[in-house]
Formats: sequence, structure tokens, C-alpha cells
Amino acid sequence: MTQINLLLVDDDDFIRKVYGSAFAEQGFNVEYAVDGEQALIKIAEKLPDFVLLDLIMPKKNGFEVLAELQKLGTIKQLPVMIFTKLAQKEDRDRALSLGAVDYLIKDQVTIETMINRVRQILAARVQSSGGS
Repeated sequence: MTQINLLLVDDDDFIRKVYGSAFAEQGFNVEYAVDGEQALIKIAEKLPDFVLLDLIMPKKNGFEVLAELQKLGTIKQLPVMIFTKLAQKEDRDRALSLGAVDYLIKDQVTIETMINRVRQILAARVQSSGGS
């Protein structure tokens, strides 16, 4: 199985450490960004296989990152899962309309569930693209 390159974008050091370690233990190659600007730079440098994106961050928030990826057309080839504290339906709808593949609320999901969801999304993408 090919190692999955995951970009974890969150300004919270604790979240990056805990979730990054959990994904790394499951065989993911984890890169980090602490704000939206850094995330866009890392995505442009080397397109990851998957992005976990917080919405509330300095410099550029998650909505701005999604909008930029949509404008560039990158969102079509890059699955982005929102992982945030924002639980309002309007925020969820906005993120999904900007191209996010899923929207998870931090205090309503376990790390294990999140890892499984990432794997499901990636597996579905491989199947829909003909198993490349």
C-alpha cells in the first residue's frame, strides 16, 4: 500500500501533535501548516493526497483556503476534510459548497473515526477513478 501524504492544517499545537501522531501511527506521512497561507504554499509545492483543514485560523481562514483552491481548480483533485469547532449548519453548507468532501466537528468525533473516514474517502476516490 502506498503511503498517503496528509496535510494537517490547524493553528492549535495540541491538535497538530495529537492528530498528527495518530495519523503517523496509522502509516500516513503527515505534513503540517499552522495557517491558511502556509497551507496554500505547501499544497502548491507538493500536492498532498488529503488535507485536514481547520476553519478558524490566522492569516487565511479555512473558507479562504477552500475558495482559493476552488478558484485554482485544485479542489477537484484534492480531497479536503474540514475539522473544526464550528457546528453551525451555515458553516457546514458553505464549506461543502466550496468543495470540501466532509465536515467533522472536533468535539463530536474520535481520532479513530476520523482516520477511518479519511480512508473511506480515499478508497472511494480510487474506485471512482478506475482503481489507479
